[in-house]
Amino acid sequence: MRLKMFLSDIEIIIRTVLSLTLSAIIGLERERHSKPAGLRTHILVCVGANLTMLVSLFMSQKYGDLSPSRIAAQVISGIGFLGAGTIIVYRGTVKGLTTAASLWTVASIGLAVGAGFYYGAIITTFLIISILLIFEFFEKRIIQAKEYKLIILKVSSLKDKISSLKDKISSTETVLLRHKSKVKDLDLKYFQSGGEIRLTTKIPTDIHIVENIISDLLKIKDISEVEVSKLE
Repeated sequence: MRLKMFLSDIEIIIRTVLSLTLSAIIGLERERHSKPAGLRTHILVCVGANLTMLVSLFMSQKYGDLSPSRIAAQVISGIGFLGAGTIIVYRGTVKGLTTAASLWTVASIGLAVGAGFYYGAIITTFLIISILLIFEFFEKRIIQAKEYKLIILKVSSLKDKISSLKDKISSTETVLLRHKSKVKDLDLKYFQSGGEIRLTTKIPTDIHIVENIISDLLKIKDISEVEVSKLE
């Protein structure tokens, strides 16, 4: 049975291709940043949501008393499981929330296209891509951009392990606060002759500020080496 009352074959093709195109625009931006859910995932979610809405319309026409929103509504709740898979919690930091939100949005866009609400779907797509691109520029240029880093401090000698490390940690926190950063997570390692302090913190991406932080940390007594790496 074909959707003679609501949709022609051409209309079905238009809606499917439009959902693919709109989701590809957002997916490309996520792919460019090497996010867990990239181009293909966003396309699959949006085209799948579009098909769900088309099936809802088909079922509504075929059986009459069925509301098209009943099946389509399950997409919104179901997409939460997929979005949860892109969220990573590591050492007190959370990553992937923006990608999870973009997946939820492309699912909504797919439903809108499937329902024939083209204007809302297109406007939303361009608003979302504007937010992802323009706000990224705004954060980097206007707001001092920060990212999570793993800092490893090598302590050359520890006379009294507990009190000595406490002093080092206190001094480290003072340095980071001076640069408007805070310790998010902390690990300690003791060796026969020294120790190691591993901490996670969100610091500015500006290389000059990072160099100043390293320089200040090296001024702390008995800190022989400082390693700063991006938190994966």
